[in-house]
Amino acid sequence: MKEMSVGGQAVIEGVMIKSKDYISTSVRKKGKIISITKKLKRRSKFLKLPFVRGIINLIDMLVLGIKELTWSANQQAEKKEDQLTKKEIIFTLIFSLGLVLVIFVALPYFLTHLAGFVEETSRK
Repeated sequence: MKEMSVGGQAVIEGVMIKSKDYISTSVRKKGKIISITKKLKRRSKFLKLPFVRGIINLIDMLVLGIKELTWSANQQAEKKEDQLTKKEIIFTLIFSLGLVLVIFVALPYFLTHLAGFVEETSRK
């Protein structure tokens, strides 16, 4: 029996499953199950290098996850005009990244500075 590597993630009202060659997403809509399946593109041999592979896979899974999550969200919209646009998705990603930087970088820095854990250095 051939070994198969499969992974997935939750989407709105459903699940996305990814194998080596395919990605399939199924969602529940008004008591029915709606599914889409896509064939994934083959990668070049260069992208199999250890460090490069990790970076490319991280970006690839982020993009695939956002696309499938957006598709599942749009399936739940009652009207066509209620569906997410590319501008809304880009704004949400930029806003989220900014919020992460504020909460996990800037806020801890300013709180430690305010509490006196960071010493001022003077330049002469």
